[in-house]
Order: sequence, then C-alpha cells, then structure tokens
Amino acid sequence: MVLSVGIAFVAVSAVAFFYDRRATELLISMAMERLASETRLLAQHVEFANGAVERDAAFAGESPLAAGLVQDPGNARYQSAAALVFGRIVMRRAEYLQVRVIALDGGREVVRVVRAGSGSRSVPAAELASVEGERFFREASSGLLPGTAHYTHVEIQDMSAGGNAAPEAVWRVVYPIPDPAGKPIGLAVIDVDYVKMLAGALKDAPPNRDILVFNSDGDGLERLAGEETMRFLRRDQMGQPSFVDPRQMAPGLAEAAVRQGGAISFAVRRYFDAQQPYGFVGVALREPESRLLAQAWEARRETLVIGAAILVVVVLVSFLASRRFADYVVDVAARSRAVIDSALDVIISIDEDGRILSDNPAVERVFQYMPGELVGQSIDKLMGVGGPGAHNVYLGHYKETGIRRVIGHVREVTARRRDGSVFPAELSVSETIINGQRIFTGNVRDISTRKAADAERERLIEALASSNRELDEFAFVASHDLKAPLRVIDNASMWLAEDLADKLDDESRENLGLLRSRVRRMDRLLDDLLEYSRIGRKTNEQWREVVTGAQLRDDVMALVPLRDGFQVTFDPSFNAISAARMPLQQILINLIGNALKHHDLEQGEIVVAAEAREKTYLIRVIDDGPGIPDEYREQIFKMFQTLRPRDRVEGSGMGLAIVRKHVDVLGMSLSVERAGARGSIFEFTYPRPLPGMFRKEPGA
Repeated sequence: MVLSVGIAFVAVSAVAFFYDRRATELLISMAMERLASETRLLAQHVEFANGAVERDAAFAGESPLAAGLVQDPGNARYQSAAALVFGRIVMRRAEYLQVRVIALDGGREVVRVVRAGSGSRSVPAAELASVEGERFFREASSGLLPGTAHYTHVEIQDMSAGGNAAPEAVWRVVYPIPDPAGKPIGLAVIDVDYVKMLAGALKDAPPNRDILVFNSDGDGLERLAGEETMRFLRRDQMGQPSFVDPRQMAPGLAEAAVRQGGAISFAVRRYFDAQQPYGFVGVALREPESRLLAQAWEARRETLVIGAAILVVVVLVSFLASRRFADYVVDVAARSRAVIDSALDVIISIDEDGRILSDNPAVERVFQYMPGELVGQSIDKLMGVGGPGAHNVYLGHYKETGIRRVIGHVREVTARRRDGSVFPAELSVSETIINGQRIFTGNVRDISTRKAADAERERLIEALASSNRELDEFAFVASHDLKAPLRVIDNASMWLAEDLADKLDDESRENLGLLRSRVRRMDRLLDDLLEYSRIGRKTNEQWREVVTGAQLRDDVMALVPLRDGFQVTFDPSFNAISAARMPLQQILINLIGNALKHHDLEQGEIVVAAEAREKTYLIRVIDDGPGIPDEYREQIFKMFQTLRPRDRVEGSGMGLAIVRKHVDVLGMSLSVERAGARGSIFEFTYPRPLPGMFRKEPGA
C-alpha cells in the first residue's frame, strides 16, 4: 500500500509539472489562434464595408439617370429624380457624406446630393463646381476601366460646403458612367466618412483587445483596450504606432503574427486591385500576455487541487483494492478449482520433465486412480503405447527444436488404465509459463463410446450400400425376367392378328388390340418401376453436365411427343438459366408429357418459365388443361395414380411419382396450383450448379 501511495505521489507530481508547462504553452497557442480568427473576422467586416460602398457606386453609375444627367444636365426632370434617388443612397449608410455625378468632359459636377442633418439635399446648380484639378479626378479619369470601381486615397476634406465645418477623413469610391455604346462619359462618386465607416465595421470588436486598422496610404485608426473612442492617425502625423507598425510587414504578406513587448499581436491585410491607389486595408489585434499568465496561474492552481484530490483518491482506492484483491484471488482460485473438479474430461498438468503436478476427480472415472495419487509420477504411466520414457523423449525433442506435434492440436492417442487395459482417447495440450517454468496442461477425453458408434455407423453404411446393390440387381433381373414373357405375348398376338386377319370378327380384333395395349402398358410400367428404383442412386455424366436453358429446351422438345394443335413455349427467363441437365430434363419431359396426355381439348398451350433466386431456380410448368381438383393434389404424385381411366389415357401412373422422387432426392420443393378457371401450375425448385460440374458449350 505504501508503495502504491509513493508511486501515486510521484505520478501526480510529474503530471502536475508537465501539465503546468503544457497548459501555459497551450494557452499561448490557443490565444494566438483566437486572435487570428477574430482578426480575420474584423478584416472581413472592413472588406464588406468597402464592398457595400462599391455596390452603391455601381448602382449610381450604371443607372440610366446618371448617363442622362451627363448628356442633358439642364433637364429638370432628371435633376428632380436625381435628388430623390441619390438622396436615398446618401441616407442608406451613416458614413455617406455625398453622392456626385461628374462629367468627364471638363470635370464639372452635374449633380451633388449631400447629407443634411437627418435628411439630404441637392446642391443648387450655381454652387456646383469643377473638380478637374483635384487629385482623385485626375487619377480616376486617367486609369478608368469600364465596369470597374476606383478606390481613391484617403484625404482630409473641408466639408463646409456640405454644412459641416469640421474637417474629416474622406475616402471616395468612383464608378464610370457609360453611354449607350459603353464608352465612359462621366463618374459617379460617393464620398465616405472614413473614420465612421471603419468604426461601424468594428462595432462588434472585442473591447479587451487593442485594435489598429491601417491602409495602403499609411493612415490608421486605433482603439486601445478599455477605451470607447477611436483615434484617427493620419499618415503624416502617425508617428510610432502603439503596438504594430504595418510599415514593417513585408510587401504582399497577407497575415503576420508577432509576440513582443509582453503581448501577442496578429495582423491581416485584405488586398484590392494592385493598380489602384487604395491597394489594401488591414486589421491588427493585440492581447497582453499578463492576461494569459493569469489564466495559466489559475490552471496551475486547478492542477494542484486536482493532484491533491487524485492523491487522496489513490490512497483510499489502494486501501480498498488491497482488501478486495485478496478476496478476489481467493474467489478466483476457488472458482477455477471448482471448474476443474467438475469437468468431465481428465485435466492433468505436468512439468518440463513429464512429472504430474496436479489432476482432477475425473481421473478416477477414466483411469481408475484416486485424485492426487498420480502427483509426482511420470506421465508415461498413463500412456498406452510407446513404453516408459516415450513422453520424455517427446518433451526433450520439443525443448531442443521448438517443433510442436501435440501442443495446440487435438490428437487421438491410446491411453492406459490402472488395470492395464487400453482405450482410445482424445488429447489436447496447452503450454503456460509460470515464474519462468513451463507447465503443460492436458485435457484427456475417453472416446471409446464414440469410436464404437463410428464403427457401428460404418457397418450400417456398408450394409445399406450392399442392400442397394442387391436392390439394383433385383430390379434389373425382375424387369428382364418379366419382360421376356411380355415380348412372347406381344409377338404371339401380333402373329395371330396377321395369320387370322381374314377370319377374325371386329370383336376379336378389338380384344387382340386390347391385349397388345395391356402388354405395352406393362412394358412401360416395368421401365418406370426400374427408373423409380434407381432415382438418387444411379448417376452418369449427364448428372454433372451443366447446360443452358436454351440447350435444355431443344433436347426436351426433341423427346416430347407433341400432339397436333398443341404448342409448348419456353419463356426467355428459362432460356437464360444454367443448370445440371439431369434430372431437370426428365422432370420437364414428365410434366410436359403429363399436360399433353391429360388435356381434354383439341388445342392448347404449355408454358415453361423460370425465376432465379440466390441458390435455386423456381421453375413453373403452366398448362390450360382441365385442371386438378384440390382433393387430388397430393394423390397425383403417388405411384400408379391417374385421374382418368387408363383405357382413355394410356399411361403407367408413374410419371408424376418419378418427378416427386427426383425433387425429394434433391431436397427441393414441388407443388401444384390451379391456374384459374382452367389449367394447372406445377411449380418446383431446382438447385443452381455446384462446383465440380462441367459446362457443355452450345453445339458441342
């Protein structure tokens, strides 16, 4: 227990030290990632604000009203509409100062709508001026591209003409006004209060961060943590920034992370068209490391508390576990002993020298030794063959070569009882290493009863095979011996009919014909009985030959005696199957022949179809004959059974019985249903081809 407590204390101390360092590094890393995410989000807000101004400028520049004003500036209707439309644009965003339409020819203002208090007003024509000499006009008109907005430099503009005497940082977005041919003829200009626009984009910025927004002109807008107002830093008055100097960022660099001065900073730049004066806008955020270290101290305190709690829990658990473990060991040992003692098989363990270490009570029943009596003796005492020392030889060979002949396998061996009698046994051996010593555990099962049962089964199988051979010989001899007198009767009746042809009356001729009919019926009956007796026992190459449904169709139709007026149709679903030729060919011949033989009309049709399943085919033979009454659906499959007198329908009554036996031997199913008002559906399953069968190619 003391050892467990000591180990737990060292482990908790190591974890606390590692966790403290790791927590500090992780907090710094997480803060950097959080700063990066917040900075990217704010930069996106600023970029969206710029884009909103561009969309409004494009709306003003591409409207027909702007082109009409440039081409006809004195049109009163245009001027009135401009005051309304552009006034709505000015009032759309709080940072908009004014919207102007300027003609490229001479740089004269055509329309100027300015913000005035809570509304807007259109500047009278007399107050409109030319801006040809202003910097933004020169730059925009010289590099103007149709359909492209132009971002100007940020300038300090005297807004007294718009009703506001305070100077402001003004940023302009210029959009070309095209004529119907697409040629620029003027400019739509939106003047924006730059500070107010950026302040609006940063309204959701975290208050506990230092924020700096900067642009390509070198201007900046700064708000330190805890302050509510933002300070505009003009490029010529900016001096040294509070925490990040964007001028030190490498050109073209989109993001930069800096850890200096006890703080972490992250800056992001969003670039616009490189050809424009206003090339990019950037955002930088900073967080002091002191705030992070405070979080690290809190994490360290939590670590110490958690470590102390773990140490207390470990002490308690160790105390309880030591008692429970002792009880558990005793319980497991008792359970294991109970399982071994109740086993029906003999369980014996031996050491590397073949000495018996333990056994179980089953040794008394199987080997006639008392439990424990064999401990310390050689395992050879129980070996039935090989003599003394044979098992030691095997153990020595295994230790030298490592080749396992018994271990890990189940083998049949001969064992010896106390009285010297031997018996067959099943042996399985496993190997275990305990404290560096090999222990072999063997399970010995007496299989005398099973061996006797196997011998009896083999004897019965041989007797059955002998009986089947005798039955085959009897069926063949009986068929041959019975057919011999039938042939004599048939020949004699034929000779009588020929020799007495001019002396026989009609009744005598009918009787002779009836006699010959009965002879032929008996001959067919003997053939069917012989075939019936051989089902499932006599096979030839046809039973392993796999053919297609189309091949089987041609062979069946060549063997079926088709009546005039009748048609046998094989559905394409049957033609596509592949199956063993026999006994399917015989089944189809019997079913189709039965349907033709028992049809009560002069014309009819028989359809054969198939349905493929996972392991079988479902085959249907459908006829339009008189049908089979429900009470005879089982009777028709019995031997010598017919539904019509044999004098009317010639047959042995064995055809469907043969079909039934073929299906039963295959382990398949067979049934018959009515096909409606007339007709029958014979439905049976047939197995798909098995491995080892050979396929016959069409035409082979």
